[in-house]
Amino acid sequence: MMKKYMFWLLIGAIVVIGSIGYLYYWNTDSSGSETKEIKIGVIGWFAGKDSDSGESALQGIELARQKIERENILPDKKITLLYQSASSDKPQDGISAFRQLVDVEKVDAVIGPMGSNVVLSVVPIVDETKTPTIVFAASAIQATENNEYVFRLWPTAESYADTIAQKIQKDGVKQLAIITDRGNNNLVDLRDLLLKRLDDTEIVFDEMVVSDTNDFRTYFAKLKQIEADAVFLNLFGEEIGVSARQARELGIVAPFYTNSTISIFLRDLEHYADVVEGMQFAIFSGYEESIGNEFKEVLGSEPQHSDYSAATYDALHILVEAIQAVGTDGEKIKDYLYKNSFEGSIGAFSFKESGDALVPLSVQSVHDGKIITLE
Repeated sequence: MMKKYMFWLLIGAIVVIGSIGYLYYWNTDSSGSETKEIKIGVIGWFAGKDSDSGESALQGIELARQKIERENILPDKKITLLYQSASSDKPQDGISAFRQLVDVEKVDAVIGPMGSNVVLSVVPIVDETKTPTIVFAASAIQATENNEYVFRLWPTAESYADTIAQKIQKDGVKQLAIITDRGNNNLVDLRDLLLKRLDDTEIVFDEMVVSDTNDFRTYFAKLKQIEADAVFLNLFGEEIGVSARQARELGIVAPFYTNSTISIFLRDLEHYADVVEGMQFAIFSGYEESIGNEFKEVLGSEPQHSDYSAATYDALHILVEAIQAVGTDGEKIKDYLYKNSFEGSIGAFSFKESGDALVPLSVQSVHDGKIITLE
C-alpha cells in the first residue's frame, strides 16, 4: 500500500506542476561512493484534459524504474528522470519542453513527446541536438522522416490503416462514409492511407472537419441522404463519442468504425456506451499478460491505457540497456538502438531503418460498455 501511495503522490505532483516541469531521480548505487549521473527527459500529457493518458505513461516508467533498480542494472550510476508537460492541444509547448531538457538540463536521451502534433513540432530539432528520442502515441508518417535520432515505439499510420482496412473489407462493407478531423496529422494520414487500401469499398462520403468540433449534425444530415454500409469516425478522443451520439439521434443506424484515439476518452465510455456499442477500431495491443500482473502486484492496479504504459516501460528499459552497453554518447546510443533487437513488455521488437518499431495491433470493439478484442 505504501508503494502505491507514493506512486500516486508522484503522479499528483507532476499533474499539478504541469508544464513547469518535474524532476525525480533514483540512485542505483547503495555503497555511498561517487556516481556518474545519467539524465533522461520525459515529455508527455501530464496536465490538462489528457492527463489520464499521461498518467498511464508514467505508470509504465515507474514500473520499469523499480525493476531496473531491483536488478541493479546500472551500478555506480545515478539516473535522473526529468519531466516536462506538453499537451495535445498545445504542440508548441513540445519545443520549449524539449529545449529545456536538452539545452538546459543536458539530458542524454528523451522519452516522448506524446501526440503526433506535438512530436512533429519537436522532430526538426532532434537531429540538430543529436539526442536519441523515443516517441510514442504518435502515428503520423512524418514523425520519423528525414532524421536519424528519432525512434518510434508505436504503430505507424500505415499499420493502423492496413489493419482496419482489412477488417472493413472482411466485414463486407461496400460503401463507406468517412469524417476526419483535419487538424490532426496522424488522422489525416490515416484517412489518406485508407483511401488507397480500400480497393473493394467505395467511399461515398468524405468530409474533413475542424478540430474540437462539437456539432456534427450538418454532416450527418447530408449523410442521411446517402446510402452507406458503415461510417468511419476518424475523429479525436471525445469527438468520437459526441459525433456518434448525434448520428444516432438523427437516425443513422450504420455501424461505426473509428481510430485508436478512442482510448483517450475511455474514462467517459459509460456516458457514450449506448451509441458506440459495436464500434470497431485497430489499436496497439499493449503489454503482455505477465506485465499486467506486475502492474497489479507493484502498483496495485493496471493502468487505464495499457498501450501508453507498454511504450514507456519498454522505452526506459531499452535506453538503459543501450547506456549500459555503450555509455551516454548520443551517436553510440542511436547506433545501438538501430543494430539490436529487444525483448520488452510487448514481446520481441526492433527498429527499422526508418526508426519505426514493428509493434502488435489488435482489432477491438465496444461490447456491453466494455472493450473486447476481436482479432
